[in-house]
This record gives sequence, structure tokens and C-alpha cells, in this order.
Amino acid sequence: MISAQAPWQTLVRLELLEMLGEHIEFPEPDFRLRYLFDHFPCDQLTATEFGCWYGWHTVPLARKFKHVTAMDVRPGNVAKTLLRLNLLNVKNVDVVLANVEEVEFETDVLVHIGVLYHLFRPAAHLHQVLNKCQTICLDTHINKPDLQPVTEHYNGETYTGGLYKEYGWKDPLSGVGAHSLWLDEHVLRSVIAKHGFVVVHEERHVVPAGPRLNLVATRNIYV
Repeated sequence: MISAQAPWQTLVRLELLEMLGEHIEFPEPDFRLRYLFDHFPCDQLTATEFGCWYGWHTVPLARKFKHVTAMDVRPGNVAKTLLRLNLLNVKNVDVVLANVEEVEFETDVLVHIGVLYHLFRPAAHLHQVLNKCQTICLDTHINKPDLQPVTEHYNGETYTGGLYKEYGWKDPLSGVGAHSLWLDEHVLRSVIAKHGFVVVHEERHVVPAGPRLNLVATRNIYV
């Protein structure tokens, strides 16, 4: 019944209540969160999640962290996350409709999965958000050889990457702009290091669109 009210692009597990969607199923907790859960004192920390999608990271984050703020730019994603949290009686989450390139926030841990590669100015964005957290869990595509070379300029510095076509609001799996910039890996790492973060965990994985890098970096070494 719930599935009939709005299209769901991914399969979302509501415990024994209902299965929503029919395209992609993600295990819970997602492997990209396990290092955080296993090595950080999450119950003492706050987390902010960029790109909450349908809440499939939000719920496991809420079960581990003291408080979670989940954000997404798409109203439908916010509504579906709220629905899921309601059905599962999750109380320690604020869900916010927001553009992550403009939002003001402060948090202990920033969970930044599947968003950076949808932005046209990812280096500027990283410089801004890394000042607002002590730890970041980042999962993003990195540049690949078949993309058109492009540069981003911010505060007198130049950042290199590849131009990727996005499909805007009409495609729920796309960024909301016309294009995004996938940073070169060494550029991504240099921005993170510039803010005093140390990478304590990393994994690589490949999806149909290309290579992705998952890393946890922190200024407070809990491990």
C-alpha cells in the first residue's frame, strides 16, 4: 500500500513491516558505516548525514549515534525518510530539507555518502564542510580517464577533475544540476589533509558508473 503512494527507486527494509521499492537492495548496516560503528564512540557523538535518500543509512546511524541530523535536497526523499523513521519509532533524528552546499551546521561526525560527486564545485564544498566536523565518513566517485578534464577554482587554488553529466530533478538518482565534477583522487586527499584530517580507514569499490573511494578521516583519533 505504501509503495503505491509514491515510487521508490531502491528497496528499503522496514523490519517485518513492509518491503518498499523493487530495484536495488542495500544491506544494513552498509559496509561504509561499519568502520565508524566498530572504532568510534558513536553513542557519545552527534552525526550529520548529507543525502539521506530514503533513510537506509539514517536508521542504523540513529541506532548508534547520540543524535542524527539527516539532510536531503529532494522533498520526496525527506518525506520517505520521515515515513521510515516513523514506522520504526526512531526518535533521535531531525530530518531537514536542505541544499548541502548552502546549509549551516556543526557536528562531530559528517556522513557524506553518495553526494560529493553530484556537485559542480566539490572542492569548495569540502573546504567549507570540513571546518564544521571532527570526523568525516566520505564515499564518492573519483575521476576516471573517459571524463572531460575540467578545473575548479576556489580561494586562489586550482582543483582538477573530470566533467560528468547529471540529469537534474527529473532523475531521482542524479544530481540536481546539469553537470558535476569528479575530483582527481590526489586532489581530494590534499583537501582533506589541508584541514588536519588523517585518513584512518579506506576501501575501494566499483559500480557501473565508475570507481568509488570510501574513507574515514578524523582530527580526533579515537582508534
